[in-house]
Amino acid sequence: MVYNLKRQKQDERDYKLQLTKVEDLPNKIDLRKDCPQVFNQGDVGSCTAQAGVAARMMLDDINTVLSRLYLYYLFLLESSTEKHTNF
Repeated sequence: MVYNLKRQKQDERDYKLQLTKVEDLPNKIDLRKDCPQVFNQGDVGSCTAQAGVAARMMLDDINTVLSRLYLYYLFLLESSTEKHTNF
C-alpha cells in the first residue's frame, strides 16, 4: 500500500513540543496524591466504570465524586448482550 503523503509547510502557529531526554525523567512517579479514593464496587461488577470515573476525576482534577453507577448504567444501555441486563 502506498500513501501519497506530502509534508506541510512550516507554520509559526504550530505547537512545538519540547522533548525531554529519557535521562532527565524520574525513575518513579507516585500518583497516589492525585488519585481519588478507592471505590468499592461490591457485587455489581462495574470495574470498568469505576476505573473510568476515577481516571476522569484524576485527569480533569475534579474533586467532586462522579457517579460510577450512572456510567455503568449507560454501559448497560449500550450493551447488546443479555448477561449484563440481569440486575
